[in-house]
Amino acid sequence: LVKSILKYSDKKIMNMDKLPKLTDNNNYAAFDLMLTIGGSAYLTMPDLNPLMIFKGLDITFKKGISDLTAPLLGGYIIILCGILNKIDVGYRMCQACLEIYHKYPNPRQYGSILTLMNLFGIHWKESLHTNTKNFLEAYKVCIENGDLTYAGFSINNYLRNSFYSGKELSSLNKEFALYFSKVKSMRQESAYSLISSLYQMNENLIGKVSDPSILSGEIFNPEIDLPKLKAQQDNASIGFSYLMEVILSFLFEKYEYGLTRAVEFKRLIDNDLSTINVPI
Repeated sequence: LVKSILKYSDKKIMNMDKLPKLTDNNNYAAFDLMLTIGGSAYLTMPDLNPLMIFKGLDITFKKGISDLTAPLLGGYIIILCGILNKIDVGYRMCQACLEIYHKYPNPRQYGSILTLMNLFGIHWKESLHTNTKNFLEAYKVCIENGDLTYAGFSINNYLRNSFYSGKELSSLNKEFALYFSKVKSMRQESAYSLISSLYQMNENLIGKVSDPSILSGEIFNPEIDLPKLKAQQDNASIGFSYLMEVILSFLFEKYEYGLTRAVEFKRLIDNDLSTINVPI
């Protein structure tokens, strides 16, 4: 990983739009496969994700760029902001993603590009309100172009940011019900699992459970759902449920339990690199 980071300077990557067009069909197919499994790798095997990204960069600098290059750079923002702490460079990389997209447009990729930019880069420099609206726009683009995977991810981030930014909880609960049902109908299990623990916490805070300090109810029951998530190795959803427990514990002054959940969340924080959950 260190060798790969040193191999590609920030300036070199920012100027990728000047590379020739990728014409090799085999390398294009390899790119397509990496993007297809990239979301699942990020959620379940975060150590694999940087290796895939740098493999994509290797192919790009040797063979050229295509309409799949912008989503690759969207993934690279994780490394810039989440590992190297280069927030300014990561934010500028968002603009580089759009420049390459406009040079090699592919509407089916646009929703994923918007999602990745806003998930890993934009929120460090722009307001949470703007970031939240961007995720809703990404969701609409994904739905229009049949990208159900990133439709699920983008609406999950829209709901999460709406909660973090202080949207009125009863109104937000109606949106949870709407989009939770839509994500279920799209069979996007990862996004469905991510939304469930936050939806449950929202239900707790509007008084729909007997003990609001405990993250458990009709939407998310840790005794039932956590074993399933562990069997699926869905560490992102597991970690996010721990974060929800941390927030609830501190809201209801159960500090000792909250600290134990914080330790568990930190153990899985690689699944949240560069997201807004880290500063939260």
